[in-house]
Amino acid sequence: MINELSKVEARNILNADLNTFLDFIKEINHNRSNEITFSKNIFLPLTHICQNNCGYCTFKQDVDEAEYLVMNKETVLNMVQKAKKVKCTEALFAFGESSDKNDYVKNELEKYGFDSMVDYVYYLSERIL
Repeated sequence: MINELSKVEARNILNADLNTFLDFIKEINHNRSNEITFSKNIFLPLTHICQNNCGYCTFKQDVDEAEYLVMNKETVLNMVQKAKKVKCTEALFAFGESSDKNDYVKNELEKYGFDSMVDYVYYLSERIL
């Protein structure tokens, strides 16, 4: 099994020519164990509003279709408490790109007392931790 890499070793691999890099990947795959690991987490989509219109996206919702504009803190904290009971160790916040530029989302955040989605995530993160 390959040990942890130093910063110098990692830099050398990233700067290596393609064949050296591929040989390293082959070595990792050859020496890996059959052990599967995972981190239990809870997915928290704070809003499904997004400024982009990616053809492949199934996350984005229009304002008039959205179940909620911004998930309220009580719902978030309640979901996190349930997740803790089943030993989740991570909270994954998700929201659309520049969602807080949308007037409806911005107004909802202001009702909650926040200027931006980042401020809201920071607040929630402090409460969760």
